[in-house]
Amino acid sequence: RSPRFESPSDLFLQTANAMLERELEDPQRRRNGAEEYEEKDARNYLERALGAIALEMARRNWWKEVPGRDSELKRNVNSVITASKKRFLRGWEFDSEIENGESTWNWAYGILKQFEFLNGATGADIKETVISFTTRRIQEMRAALYLTKFATPEDLVDTKAPQECAQGHSGDRDWEELWMGTIRMPKRHQNEHKDRYRRAMEILFERPLRSDSQRRPTQLMWEVSRWVDRDLDEHLRNHLGRQFAEVLGGTDRQIGRAHV
Repeated sequence: RSPRFESPSDLFLQTANAMLERELEDPQRRRNGAEEYEEKDARNYLERALGAIALEMARRNWWKEVPGRDSELKRNVNSVITASKKRFLRGWEFDSEIENGESTWNWAYGILKQFEFLNGATGADIKETVISFTTRRIQEMRAALYLTKFATPEDLVDTKAPQECAQGHSGDRDWEELWMGTIRMPKRHQNEHKDRYRRAMEILFERPLRSDSQRRPTQLMWEVSRWVDRDLDEHLRNHLGRQFAEVLGGTDRQIGRAHV
């Protein structure tokens, strides 16, 4: 039977969930401690860990794989993993979901390292010296899922390190497909994360931090207005209205005309 999905993001979620379930049912995974976690929690832990890694690579513009050779590659991998672990633990502290986030990270990362390249639950190869996703789209979708489901306030806006948060990349052309995936994350998956989704959308449409190299994502503004109009909450609708008015009547007029 042909799959039924409402967007590429929806297809990604359905596929990722099926593959994660398969991976968690593997007897070897059970022997390695998967039985300690309920299936829903285990899947969330793995999704959060993968999303933290994907978002870290995206914000560095290291799409698909970590660059470098030999010792440089190992340093780069360690840097990504260190930053991703910090993001993962900060998420647990923000959500207050478990007592020991570090042990959960160690479990999740241990499982991720065992996935077979091109034949595992996520299509990711995560070892001591390499991190890669089979396609850039997989990485973009994982980062988009993280932004709409797991991101902390610091992941979205970090005034002390603006280039390490999503806000610092709201106008980057390299992030356009990532933001499109964020916009199209199925609404039925967002009920319990409504505020996080709304905040991510607000950040996307704010004025870019680096006007010299970024542009206001006017095209994406039209897309989100069309995509979520079916059940867009009033708060976000009003925010979008103000942003459109600013583009049409303010200093962003030329940017809006250039990219609509």
